[in-house]
Amino acid sequence: MQNLLRNPQLDLLIAEYPETILAERGMFDRGSNLVVLDNPGETEMMLARASTDDDTVVVRVGANISIRRKGLIEQYTLGDGEPLTRVYLKEIGTVL
Repeated sequence: MQNLLRNPQLDLLIAEYPETILAERGMFDRGSNLVVLDNPGETEMMLARASTDDDTVVVRVGANISIRRKGLIEQYTLGDGEPLTRVYLKEIGTVL
């Protein structure tokens, strides 16, 4: 697991899990405010299945984006050269 950002004052931890860690050890904690999956394999999709209706789940498969939030699903396609970061940075604002 790579700790990308931690701010205890905001109760915020952004971490990156390699698929091998998920396959060997599973998740380290249950429930997340925001899960971002970039072209996930079957093992990584367990993060989406383990999320609750209160969590926001962003999944990118190729250029197709799916955002699940509060039981609703929003789907669209990224434009040419449009980065995934634009999508999940916008979603961070909805979580905070």
